[in-house]
Amino acid sequence: MEYATDESATGEVEYPKFVTETLMENGGDCEDLSSVLAGILCSPPFDYEPVLIFFSGHVGIGLDPSNIHMPTEQFLTVGGQEYFYIDASHDIPLGVVPDEYQKPGVIATYDGQWQTIDPAALKEHATTTIANDTNLDIRDYI
Repeated sequence: MEYATDESATGEVEYPKFVTETLMENGGDCEDLSSVLAGILCSPPFDYEPVLIFFSGHVGIGLDPSNIHMPTEQFLTVGGQEYFYIDASHDIPLGVVPDEYQKPGVIATYDGQWQTIDPAALKEHATTTIANDTNLDIRDYI
């Protein structure tokens, strides 16, 4: 699958696709590709319990490090929980969190339930998105 910004693919500033849209279009941005990969990772034969990790302007995947059998000591700590990080939209090694996403850090996670890590950053991100997108879709905020 190919990486494509929402603006280049749909003309929208922010457009979270359904997984079927991403598969049919053979690409999407970080939240689209992360959603597809998370779906694969939670299915057999993997059966992981992936967590979507939301940074300001980026989404990646976290896995419980006890389920990962790779020699690494690089884990992302979010709300006291360690995660093995996977970036579905960038060509970076497994387990590596780019510096640009470590600061200001994680704003929220989703594992079937939302956990807000940094409410101020989440509010700022939503406010900026709303200010820059005149064609809002309610799916962006559900």
